[in-house]
Amino acid sequence: MEPMQDNKQSPEQMPPVTQGGVEPRLTFKEAIGECLSKYATFTGRSRRSEYWWFGLFVLILTLFPAGLSMATVGILGKTENVFCMVTLMAVASFVVVLWTIIPSFAVQTRRLHDVGRSGWWIVGSVAVGLLYPIAKSVVLGFEALDSDNEVQNLIDAFQVSTVGGTVMLLLALVGLGLSIAVFVFSLQDSHRGENKYGPSPKHP
Repeated sequence: MEPMQDNKQSPEQMPPVTQGGVEPRLTFKEAIGECLSKYATFTGRSRRSEYWWFGLFVLILTLFPAGLSMATVGILGKTENVFCMVTLMAVASFVVVLWTIIPSFAVQTRRLHDVGRSGWWIVGSVAVGLLYPIAKSVVLGFEALDSDNEVQNLIDAFQVSTVGGTVMLLLALVGLGLSIAVFVFSLQDSHRGENKYGPSPKHP
């Protein structure tokens, strides 16, 4: 008679438990791993937990060097060594942005796919964001790019040229509308079942 085998599985071997036909949310670590493993994958779908956890990860990586620089200047004052450290931290932030910009756009595209929206919403938002400073530099000159008072910029633009001011105003409104739309879409729940972008990551 053969000895009975223990068929119990370890927690690592057991499949995730679904509740009411819903896959469990991704953890912070799982979301980062998922996004980095799909570094430049713009196809498929991503649920909210993956998108927002990775966004938090990118925010932390980006702001940490800046926060460290500000703290260093506040504690040690403005010295040559501190200036070198602040420059190094600025470079570190720039490297983080370069490293995460592709997976950030990729997961944002997959998040839009998850609610049945096209990734072209992001392309439109980015395109308008690039066109606005170009229009501002044409109408007001390149020195206007250093101004943070966009309301005053629009007023000045209308004084210089009605057509130029109108173009700037329209670009600003369209850009704001697209940004709000993409943000609202990213908050929506996953569509149940499969859509044209693939199977649902939340509802198996």
